[in-house]
Amino acid sequence: MLPLNKLLTKLTLFFSLFSFLSSSPQSRAQEVPWGNRLTGGKNSADIVLATAQGSVYVCGYFFDPLVTKPEGYIRNYNSHGNLLWEQRLVFSDWGGIRNGRTDSMGNLYVLGSFSKSLLFKDEWIENTSSFDETIFIAKYSSTGEPEWIRPLPEGILYQRGSFALDSQMNIYVLCRQFIRVDANTITVSDKGSFILKYDAYGNYLEE
Repeated sequence: MLPLNKLLTKLTLFFSLFSFLSSSPQSRAQEVPWGNRLTGGKNSADIVLATAQGSVYVCGYFFDPLVTKPEGYIRNYNSHGNLLWEQRLVFSDWGGIRNGRTDSMGNLYVLGSFSKSLLFKDEWIENTSSFDETIFIAKYSSTGEPEWIRPLPEGILYQRGSFALDSQMNIYVLCRQFIRVDANTITVSDKGSFILKYDAYGNYLEE
């Protein structure tokens, strides 16, 4: 005869297995944390941001050789993991969202870059600089409407974490600028670090 403690252990395991097998596949799928359902094999999530309203932004990109142009995405989920809306960013070459912030109204501000051109509100934004990429900031409303985009001055570089938003929804970007000394060479001049400031409408502020 089995000792009582071993018998209880076996009974516990039996009833646990029976309960799992008798549950439907649908109910078991619902037990998976919703964050585990964000991405598949051909897309990647890089940034997650929570809002005061309880929704969650996830920014990432698609990696699919069958897609003719690379795409980034912005998705907004409610607190239960249900998708509220999605916006795509289409790049003619490469690009992506590098950072983001939300304001008290649930609007989203993103900092990103692209190499050749970026499709925003049915308009292609071109990289007109002599460098390999253009840095940009853009705003999306809480309902997913793309509101504006602003390419930063030529030669701007940035670091992760160098993107801030104050209570008045002014935007601060910590930058480092490099100026090409000679158009025929790769020699550049380092102009040092500084902060660019924009208001909530994308207007550049000098003060």
